[in-house]
Amino acid sequence: MTALEVLGQQMINGFTTGSYLALIALGYTMVYGLIELINFAHGDIYALGFFFSLTLFTWLGVPRTLVAALPASTLVWMLPGVMLLTMLGTGVVNVSLDRLAYKPLRRAPRIAALITAVGASFALENIMQNWYGPSQILYPNIFPDVNLAKLTLGPSTSILLSTKDLFLFGVTMPMLGALMWFVRSTRLGKAIRAVVFYRWSPGRRRRHGSGPLPQYRALSDGL
Repeated sequence: MTALEVLGQQMINGFTTGSYLALIALGYTMVYGLIELINFAHGDIYALGFFFSLTLFTWLGVPRTLVAALPASTLVWMLPGVMLLTMLGTGVVNVSLDRLAYKPLRRAPRIAALITAVGASFALENIMQNWYGPSQILYPNIFPDVNLAKLTLGPSTSILLSTKDLFLFGVTMPMLGALMWFVRSTRLGKAIRAVVFYRWSPGRRRRHGSGPLPQYRALSDGL
């Protein structure tokens, strides 16, 4: 690869990988800003979404050994449906985790909640290992994989820009924008920001205590 191709490839990698990492980071900051807890199970919730979607595809009759993309007529309804159900399932798990593990420790020392978050992370990892086993898992190749860079720049280029990269960027960036719009422009989003601002304001524990309203905690965990 030439130096220009290396630069272009790294920019593509940064945009595609950074887009979903930005979603994960935004979830971390929302939870930490609201309840001042580093949720170590946050990444495991995302990993659990992988198993949810794999199970849904299996129920729909898609074999894990699939190497060819699904037909467009099937993909157009199956993929959005699996994505929505997966997001709903992981949101319910995260809200349940907060209610069962973190809420009873709201008045406890912060180290207790921190240790509980680490324990929740280990628990979710063991659930996933017992679900499908500790070995590497094949994921069905449901989406067409075409190198768009070769189609636009010619077959001699070494840059890889697949349709999967474009799909990942095209899905995560609108979701990131929608989440930012929700937090900044809607009434519930502004309420979450107000609670976060209040929690970080000087002397707030001395004046009114430290617990955010439960509905805002649940909404933040679900998002």
